[in-house]
Amino acid sequence: IRESAVNEISTQSIESIIASTKGMKLRPDRSHLLRKPTVPVKWVLGDSDQQLNAVKIIARAREEAIIEPEIIKSRHMSFLEDTYLVFRIVHAFINDGI
Repeated sequence: IRESAVNEISTQSIESIIASTKGMKLRPDRSHLLRKPTVPVKWVLGDSDQQLNAVKIIARAREEAIIEPEIIKSRHMSFLEDTYLVFRIVHAFINDGI
């Protein structure tokens, strides 16, 4: 899957990559939703993620019983790198009774 993502990205124009990057920069910050969650949260983290610190998130999950972390062998974009595994994790989380 990682190779297919790299192949797809490599076919994108410079303009579309710039537009995508700008879109990420301009999106609203919704991190407040995870500071004091009011609903159960399943946080799927890659063990090699350089953007999110799994140790800090696991410590936070211990403070907030409502946050359930899951570490997988992946990086930051695990939903692209291992789509099927992330789908199964989220599906099980929903079906196991939020």
